[in-house]
Amino acid sequence: MPFYVHSVGITSLNYRETRLKHGFRNPFVELMWSLSGTGEIAGFGRNYPMRPGEVCFFLPGEDHLVRAISRHWTYRWLCIDGPLAEAVFFSFKLPRHFRAAGPVPEEWFAELEKLVSCSDRASLGRAAGLVLAIYGGVLPQAEADAPDTPEQLPERCVKYIEARFSDPAMSVQQLADALATSPVTLTRRFRAAMKCSPGDYLQLTRLRHAQTLLTGTLLPVRAIAKRCGYLRPASFCRAFRRRFGLTPEAFRRQISA
Repeated sequence: MPFYVHSVGITSLNYRETRLKHGFRNPFVELMWSLSGTGEIAGFGRNYPMRPGEVCFFLPGEDHLVRAISRHWTYRWLCIDGPLAEAVFFSFKLPRHFRAAGPVPEEWFAELEKLVSCSDRASLGRAAGLVLAIYGGVLPQAEADAPDTPEQLPERCVKYIEARFSDPAMSVQQLADALATSPVTLTRRFRAAMKCSPGDYLQLTRLRHAQTLLTGTLLPVRAIAKRCGYLRPASFCRAFRRRFGLTPEAFRRQISA
C-alpha cells in the first residue's frame, strides 16, 4: 500500500495537562482535530490555539507539544504511515493549521477505529479511502476572494505563505492568483507593510522552519529541504548559508554543542 492508517483515536486533557511528542518517536503524518474545549499546540516555532472545529497537521520527525488551556480539551487524531504518506498530505495542499474544518466526521473516524487492526486488502483499501475523504473534508474555504480593503492584502498573503510554504511550486504569481490580485499590486502593498517582498518573506519563512527542524529533529538535510519547499538540497544549503552565514550542518552542530 502507498500509505496506510497507523493509528486513530481520541484524547482528552484537563487544564494545563500536556502531551509532548518527540519527532524521532513520531514518524507519521498526524492530523489533530479539536472537538471541544480549547487547547494549544507548540509547533513550527509558534504556539497555535486549537478551538472546536480547528485542525492541525504534523509531518514525520516534527516535535510538538500539546496542552489544554481550558478546563477540558478533547481532540481526535489520525496517523498515517507508508512510503507515500507525506505525498498524500502535500497533494491536498492543506495548511498546517486552519479554522475552517468544522465538525469532525465521527462516523468515518469510528469506522477507521474498527479497520485499523485489520490486515486484509479490502480493509486496508477502505481505510485509505476514508483517509482521503477526511483530508478532502477538512479543506478550508477558498481563500481566493479579494480582500475587503487594501490593508488586508499583506496579512492574507502572510497567512497563505505560512500555510503553504512547503509547496515548491509557490511563486509570487501563484500568491497573486490565490489572492485575486496582480503580482505588481501584491508586491507593492506587501513591501509597504512588511518592508520586504513576498518572495523574500516566502524564503525567510522556509528558512526559519528549516532552523526549527534542524534544532528539533534528527531529519537529514535532504528531508528538511524537501519539507521547506526546496526541490534541490544544494539550493536549500546556498539559501541557508546566505541568510545565516552557516551551512545547515554547521548550524546544527553549533546548536547541539
